[in-house]
Amino acid sequence: MPHIMLVDAYKSSVVMTSEIIKDHYSGVRIDVIGSGSQCLEAVAKESPDLVVVDFDLPDTDGVTLAKLLRSKFSGAILLTAVSEEVVETAIMAEHFLYSDISHWFQKPLNPEKFCAALDRFIVKKQDIYKKFQSNLHTELKRLSTKNSKAVHGKIIDISCDGLGVKSADAVAQKVGDRLSLTLSSPESNKTEEKQPIKLRGEVTWMDESKKRLQIKFYKLSAKNIRHLEGVLRSAKEIV
Repeated sequence: MPHIMLVDAYKSSVVMTSEIIKDHYSGVRIDVIGSGSQCLEAVAKESPDLVVVDFDLPDTDGVTLAKLLRSKFSGAILLTAVSEEVVETAIMAEHFLYSDISHWFQKPLNPEKFCAALDRFIVKKQDIYKKFQSNLHTELKRLSTKNSKAVHGKIIDISCDGLGVKSADAVAQKVGDRLSLTLSSPESNKTEEKQPIKLRGEVTWMDESKKRLQIKFYKLSAKNIRHLEGVLRSAKEIV
């Protein structure tokens, strides 16, 4: 049974959105929350499958709330709003890396489009992170082994959640290994945005040849995230 948290202060809007969801999912559980602060308290106690956030809340705006939710909630967040330029501007400034909230839903809701998004994240359990193309290279070293041999590869896709790497040679790493990653541009340029980015990650998948692997980031610092945002803002999204 899907569990959806609906954060909206307007009764008419709550009724409309709830009916769309109930018509689409049999036996769905909907928790209605009236403010951003109450939403954060509720998510800290119980994690729903998905959160629907209205932009116009009594104590905050939906984009700001979604940003706060990111540190507490790993599921998808969908934003509803009356069409305004300020909404689009705020989303692209704060949430362009994500495939859930960056495609917000204008009120009154289109049931078909809204329910398609619900299915994408609840039923199909698709990733909320957009992937981008990159010309960066990376050096990989196993964290648990002293003086481990570095492996060099080209990044074939990257998101704020992790990256895919293609190496010319088979790697010694295996799924579950934790690595130190150094991301750098193949171009020789000493400007700040071209400086290497040092991160940590864990191997989550590799092919039989051991030349292609997927790595998930962990323990990202605020500085790491800012560096990644700088890289991805200029990169092309993979559709």
